[in-house]
Amino acid sequence: MSRIRSLHPSLFTDERYMALSFPARELLKGIWCEADDQGLFEWKPLTLKARILPADAVDMVALLEELVNGQFVTKFDHEDKSYGAVRNFRKFQRPKKPNSVFFIPPELRLYVGLNSDDVAVPEPHPSPVPHQFPTSGENSPQMEDEGGRKEDSVSSLRSETAADEPPDDPVKQIFDRGLALYVAAGMAAGNARKLIGKQRQEFGNTAMLAAIGACETEMASDPVSFIAACLVRGSPIRGSPSKVRSFGAPGFA
Repeated sequence: MSRIRSLHPSLFTDERYMALSFPARELLKGIWCEADDQGLFEWKPLTLKARILPADAVDMVALLEELVNGQFVTKFDHEDKSYGAVRNFRKFQRPKKPNSVFFIPPELRLYVGLNSDDVAVPEPHPSPVPHQFPTSGENSPQMEDEGGRKEDSVSSLRSETAADEPPDDPVKQIFDRGLALYVAAGMAAGNARKLIGKQRQEFGNTAMLAAIGACETEMASDPVSFIAACLVRGSPIRGSPSKVRSFGAPGFA
């Protein structure tokens, strides 16, 4: 079932978003509506085409691959079925009564922007219409207020998200955040866990947290190499060619 989603105005001028083909840009916005409140959707190219781009002669498989290559979504399998996850979906989409439809692997919770304590309630079928709308007078950061739009920057949204997160122990932070980076880069979850454990043993928790934090800040295109270089050099890398712009739009940054 499609859902109402927020759209940040800075999306349209983001460099990586503009680098996508026009059909891929439209598909991405449609996927936000098709995804459940965790940012997950079924990886069914034919169904997605029928629901999002029914009137256009496009290759949906190629468009989905374009979104994967652009690091907007990632694909995973569960119980012999394929699913997709939208990167940082919950950092900018904030449903009042979040409903889950699909199973989310633990290593992808950070990828979609879920806090460690966020729990989405399984969605009833059919979904009650009132659950799709706010139930209080509180406005979301992107709602119009008294005729004008609240100008919440990407940094303020990140600050709110960080303020809501309970303090985790260092080991949990390392594995949660490290897995999200490595899995998003295409590494199998089991191999990612082994690599993180080996790096912790060799360099310690403090160095690992610093390297992971630098990788998240720089939005490195190759997290595995970036973190390894940070650990070897003993300090975060700044101004690296792998630095990528962050996004001020739902599903990014």
